[in-house]
Amino acid sequence: MIHPKAVKLFLKQQRDSHAWMKKLTNKQLDRALEEQGFKVADPTKKPLRKQQKVCILLGLAYPRFSFWLDMGLGKTRIVLELMNHYWRLGLLKRGLILCISDEAVDEWEKQFRKWGVKIPHVGIGNSATVEKWQHVAELGAGLIIATYAGFNHMFASRQKTTKRTKRRKAKVKMSPDAKKIKAFAANLDAFVMDESVHLGNYKGLGFRIAKKLSAKCYSVHALAGVPFGLDPTLIWSQQFLVDRGETLGPTLGLFRGGFFEEKAGHFTMFEYKFKKEMEPVLHEILQHRSITYSTEDAGIELPPVTPIVRSIRLPPETMALYEKALEQLKQAAIRHNRRQMENSFLRMRQLSSGFIGYADDETGAKAQLILPQNPKLDDFVNNIEDMPYDCKFVCFYEFTVSGRALVEALAKRGITAGWVWSGTKDVKKVRRLFDDAPPKKFKGIIGNWRKIAESLNLQRANYTHYFESPVGVIARRQSEKRTDRLGQERPGFRFDYCATSADRRILQFHKSGADFFKALFRDPDEALGEQPRRKLAA
Repeated sequence: MIHPKAVKLFLKQQRDSHAWMKKLTNKQLDRALEEQGFKVADPTKKPLRKQQKVCILLGLAYPRFSFWLDMGLGKTRIVLELMNHYWRLGLLKRGLILCISDEAVDEWEKQFRKWGVKIPHVGIGNSATVEKWQHVAELGAGLIIATYAGFNHMFASRQKTTKRTKRRKAKVKMSPDAKKIKAFAANLDAFVMDESVHLGNYKGLGFRIAKKLSAKCYSVHALAGVPFGLDPTLIWSQQFLVDRGETLGPTLGLFRGGFFEEKAGHFTMFEYKFKKEMEPVLHEILQHRSITYSTEDAGIELPPVTPIVRSIRLPPETMALYEKALEQLKQAAIRHNRRQMENSFLRMRQLSSGFIGYADDETGAKAQLILPQNPKLDDFVNNIEDMPYDCKFVCFYEFTVSGRALVEALAKRGITAGWVWSGTKDVKKVRRLFDDAPPKKFKGIIGNWRKIAESLNLQRANYTHYFESPVGVIARRQSEKRTDRLGQERPGFRFDYCATSADRRILQFHKSGADFFKALFRDPDEALGEQPRRKLAA
């Protein structure tokens, strides 16, 4: 329990604010950058935008700083310009850039070429752990671009948590490898976290490793368009890695003491609810070592986007199965059986999309039963056929079964679309066809949102379809910005396919910024918009 006086002192602590810098003119910013020894005018590159100049100036003044910028506002270039400056001054010998996927690693390497950054660098996204260390050794000085998953494997070792018995195998968990971290950190000057929300879990392996690696770096930057949703717990971890608690406190307990109410939880001992009235205070405090830029702040007007919700009516047989899964979810909630609730909710989403996943009785392998009628799939294909001939689309989905069904259904109608999922061998080729091939030959991309929602720039498309929307509000907002971003020249259309109460409520929770899963576990009826259930008889 944090003492109230400590919380009061924390909230009243004197902090900086850099919001005033958004009002500076380009001439004022250029003069300030030149005073810092930064080369503003470069005839070989496109001029820096105003928000980029502000961020670079802040990065020079405070080498440990967070940039919360909407996608498309140039976060990558800001970091590369700062790294270039540090390199010229001899302040950077080795730096580590973390991003979310192999596709994002490729995108960073592309940006190096685009902006003429001459710093030696190596991308180690899709290589084995041993090869990663070989690439690092061969590089020597320069920048290393890695994925969060690869980063965890590089700096962790497997440790047994239980002994092996005749009936069960020993459990193994990944833990930070102190020797590897110490050896690497000794030569590390810069640490960059792209989409830093992936280190937002303070209990996670990635955060524990990054906490040690970033401690003595000269430069640390966190980048994200949406660093947190309605629950700002994630922001504490990200900002702590940047300034070691200077902004939001050295401990999560102190941060929670100032901004959250503590109460008994359903599945944990305590739950923490953010105090809505503290939202303005949090935003003011965050300005100490971070800056936020929306598209509107940057003075950029994007073409309008029209949201379209397609209401789908499922066959009676499918709805009967859905109601059964819904009732199982409610019963599991009464028993506080979290796993059963997750399984029932998964079954509800699968039924909405026209299949049922199950384990084979003989082999135990995962299998799927494809339902004979799939009105959601039919509606999607019809909408693609009705698109203007010169437009392209992006379709997000959750389940691999759905992705395969979408690609095959379009192929039957003679429509060619790329498929980006974990089994895609050449994402670069798909991306190249999407960007360069005419719509008649290559109409769009069907992608698992985990693969493309945070890594690919897809403004070539102005039609966005959600066959299955991400449940999380952050992932949803990130995916929307794949097409609705700088460079988009056409009005956009965003389709959501809703066949069940679960589909519709997910969208409603996205609008409010609330956490659908937390609400689902508290009260399924309320979360799904159902009538309150009757209490079981004693």
